[in-house]
Amino acid sequence: MTRLVVDASARIETLGRPALAAHLFGAFDACAPALLRWEVGNVVHGRHAKEFGDLAKRKAIVAALLGPVRLVDQAGREGAIADLVAQTGLTFYDAAYLQLALDEGAIVVTQDRRLHAEATKLLGPGRAWTLDEAASARSNELEQRGG
Repeated sequence: MTRLVVDASARIETLGRPALAAHLFGAFDACAPALLRWEVGNVVHGRHAKEFGDLAKRKAIVAALLGPVRLVDQAGREGAIADLVAQTGLTFYDAAYLQLALDEGAIVVTQDRRLHAEATKLLGPGRAWTLDEAASARSNELEQRGG
C-alpha cells in the first residue's frame, strides 16, 4: 500500500473535503510524525477553538482527525531532521514531516507552500502533493478504472 505523510495543514483542511479524506485515509497508509497530535490539538483547542465549537465537539474533532493516521515516534531521528533544517531552511516541525517521508518512502501531502516546494525538490514532483493534487490524482485514478 502506498504511504502518505500528511501534515497538520492538510489534515485539518480535509475536514471540508470528506470525499477526499475518505479516499486518502482509505486507499493509502497515512502516517505523520507524532507531533501531529500537538499541532492539530493546538489549532482545534487553541488558535481556532471558537470555530470548532464547544469542548466536547473539539475533542471529537481531534479524535476524528487523528484516528486514521498512524503516528510515528521519530526518536533517534533528530539529527537527520536537523540536517534537513540546515539544508532546506524549513522549521524543525516541517522537516520532521519531510524526514518521515524520506524514511517511509512516502508521498508528502501538505497545504504549506514551503514544505511542498522542499518536498518536491527532495522527493520529486510525484511525491509532493497539495490537497488539490491529491484530488486530481484520485480523479485520474477513477477515470482509468472507468468510474
